[in-house]
Amino acid sequence: MTNWRAYNAKTEEQFAERPPNLPEWDTFPKSSVLFKGKDFEVQTDISDLDRLSDLEIVSVPFPETHEGFERLNLALEHICRILAFIPKGFPVRTIKELEAEGLGVATAPRGIIVRKGLSGLVVNPQVTIGLRMDQLAKMMTSMGPGGEKEDLEMMERRDKLRMETGFNILTHFTQRIYNVGKALASARFGMSSYLNSLPEGSRPPLSRELDGLSALVTYYLMRGAEGTNVYPKAFTKLLARTDFGKMFSLLPPMERAHFSKNNGEEWVKLFAHILKPESVLYEAVDWADYRDYTYYAPVRPKQTEFGMDKPFFESGVYKKRTGHYAHLPTDILSSLIREDWLRAMTQGTDLLTARNFPDPAQGHRLQSLGAMGGTVDLVGDDASPSPIIEIRGLYSIYDNDELKRRLKAWFAYLFATNKRMDYEFGEELHPFYTPPPPSESDDSEDNTQDDMS
Repeated sequence: MTNWRAYNAKTEEQFAERPPNLPEWDTFPKSSVLFKGKDFEVQTDISDLDRLSDLEIVSVPFPETHEGFERLNLALEHICRILAFIPKGFPVRTIKELEAEGLGVATAPRGIIVRKGLSGLVVNPQVTIGLRMDQLAKMMTSMGPGGEKEDLEMMERRDKLRMETGFNILTHFTQRIYNVGKALASARFGMSSYLNSLPEGSRPPLSRELDGLSALVTYYLMRGAEGTNVYPKAFTKLLARTDFGKMFSLLPPMERAHFSKNNGEEWVKLFAHILKPESVLYEAVDWADYRDYTYYAPVRPKQTEFGMDKPFFESGVYKKRTGHYAHLPTDILSSLIREDWLRAMTQGTDLLTARNFPDPAQGHRLQSLGAMGGTVDLVGDDASPSPIIEIRGLYSIYDNDELKRRLKAWFAYLFATNKRMDYEFGEELHPFYTPPPPSESDDSEDNTQDDMS
């Protein structure tokens, strides 16, 4: 949450001082739990620039059921009361005062929350989801065209989904999430090239699972090549919490066998086809007015060569050279090579994780990338084992009503997608929508009509 800070008094006497002399107070370590509510916690994050304790609110996983939706709804009501409780300006609220509001239990009794500045609420949401593998490409298509021709109805559906879930940032020129569409288009173009290079009879089937996984790996390779100005995990806005070794194992058996043989040789060949210049020549025609275009057209890309023997983070990390990381060399993670990463995942190991990074001394810098290892979510009516993915960089939220609407829309979108259903737009079409009770005037009109009949 923007401009929200947490501080911890060293003594009871210091805690009693008002106003507090904040430079003499302690900051909290990352992921300290300050307050426990019903199905959520108020925790601390650490700002990269000033190393102060930012605030974030972390919820429990909610099951994709009616009961799960009701729990989410209650948690959002309580979270919004907390957000409204902390006023603008530079006033102070103690964690114990939150407890007095009846919203949960304070676990940092000498902690305070300070909200700097006079701006309104600014929340930068992240959504962690379990998404079935055969729907991964479909979600990526919602973030940007996947290379296929589209009609106006398809584009309008994408626009509505962006507005309801926060995907609308994907059209921004900051080269962030809309590269998902570019990666999906390139993966499909390169997949066709790869399959055509194989003798007839030896071509593996192209499943929806393979379509999605190859697109996600392509997105990682493209974004990794561009590097990041700050910490490494910032390179991706689709952060796989389940590692890629496990995701590869979720491919259908015939595809898994084809691409894992000879230590993943065919998997490397596939991405050599996907990342060769003629495949990567896919950019949006004109993102300033993309609704007038129904396809991706070839233009000259910024980078025309993706060498498989080059570092995954070829352009480096920590490139901004400011803040806490300014002293770190930009090539500090150059020990991970693209080909090694691809081969290892076919054998069940993801080298792009803190646990398995080639340079053990630097692995911790990868933070939550693949940190859940082989953990999956069981989703849909068939309890399908599905990867857990964190959606980052969504459009900021500026008021409580928008926060509730956006997160309930995400829940409904996932509920439909994991059941292989089309998402219906508008709150009244959500599967969990409960219409408001009729007003007294409505009742009187109904009674009048009954009497007349």
